[in-house]
Amino acid sequence: MASDERLKKAQKAGADWLESARARAEEFLRELSRATDPAQGRAQETIDEVIEGSKKGTEQLVNSIRSEISAQLGLLGLATKRDLADLEQRLSGKAAGAKEAAPTKGAGPKKAAPAKGAGPKKAAPAKKAAPAGPAAKSAGTKKAAPAKKAAAKKAAN
Repeated sequence: MASDERLKKAQKAGADWLESARARAEEFLRELSRATDPAQGRAQETIDEVIEGSKKGTEQLVNSIRSEISAQLGLLGLATKRDLADLEQRLSGKAAGAKEAAPTKGAGPKKAAPAKGAGPKKAAPAKKAAPAGPAAKSAGTKKAAPAKKAAAKKAAN
C-alpha cells in the first residue's frame, strides 16, 4: 500500500534524523569535555541524557506509526483473530446443535393407523426412467418394437 510505504519512509527519516542529531550532540559534547577536564563528568551525564532522549523519541515515533497503522487497518474492516475465534465458536455450536436436532434412522415421527374401512390408496405404478447413453437407446427401441407388433396383431384380428 502507498500509505504503508510513506509511513515507513517517514519512520526511517525520523530515525535517521534522530541518530544524526544524537551523533552530532555526542561529538560536540566530547569536544567540549576534552576542552574542559573538570566538566567531563557533567558532559558524560549530558551525553547519556541526549542518548536517552533520542531513544524516547524513536519509541514515540514507532508507537505513533503503529497506532496509525492499527487505525487504518481498523477502517478496512478486516477480521481480527478474536473475530475469527468467535465465528468459529458460533459455527461449531450451530454444527453441534444441528447434529442433535437431526433425527436418527428409524426415529422419525410415527404414522397414525388408518381408519377402519378406509383401505390404503393404491398409487399408479411409477414409470421407469430410461437410462441415458447409446446402449440404453438401443435397448429401449427393442422393447418398444414388440409392443407395436402386439398392437398390430390385435388390429389384424
